[in-house]
Formats: sequence, structure tokens, C-alpha cells
Amino acid sequence: MGDAEASLTACSDDIETLKREDCATILSQAKEKQRIKVKGVTISVYPDYTAQVAKARAAFNGVRQQLRGLEGVRFGIAHPARLRITYNGTEKSFLNPEEAQAYVTQAITPHAARTDRQMPS
Repeated sequence: MGDAEASLTACSDDIETLKREDCATILSQAKEKQRIKVKGVTISVYPDYTAQVAKARAAFNGVRQQLRGLEGVRFGIAHPARLRITYNGTEKSFLNPEEAQAYVTQAITPHAARTDRQMPS
């Protein structure tokens, strides 16, 4: 990383001052390694979504909340804003939160048992 290491500090404002090439290097390494350490400080890098994409992803929050703690259900948000749900070996993808809600209400909640553990947000 060279100059990027010297430029980085724990303060996120300093990241904006990096040259474009340095940012590309950092993002590439973050994608590969998940975490970057600079001068002993761990830095986490998260994607920056447009307001429109963030809003589309947030539209699934209610459905995701319902799915938390249901036994045998796996789910996640794929880029940019697609909810993927796997239940009983069947994977479904949704671009529309209302369609996802209908599927969960009809095909999953009547059959899936609640677990005692809470899933992380």
C-alpha cells in the first residue's frame, strides 16, 4: 500500500484525502481480506449505497425481522436490493418487498418453528 498506509489514520475523514488509486487498492484489499490493519488499527470498509438503493434495501427490513429466529430459514440481501430466502432447500429471490411478505406469510410462517436464539441484525 505504501503511501496509502502513511495517509490512513483511525479517523474516517482522512480516507477521503487519499488518491483515487490508493482508494482502489484499499477497497480491493478490503474485498479480499474483509478487514485491513493499518498501523495496528483495524479498518472495516462497507459499500456506500446510493440513497435509492439504500431505500430499496431498507424496504425489506420488515420481512427480514419476521424471518429472524425462524428455524430452517436462511436469508440475506443481495446486491443491489434483492432479498434471498432459503427454506426447506428452496431458494427464492424477491425484488419486491410485498411479494416477499406474501411468500413468507403463506409459505413459511405457518410451518416454521421459532427458535429461542436471536439472529444478529
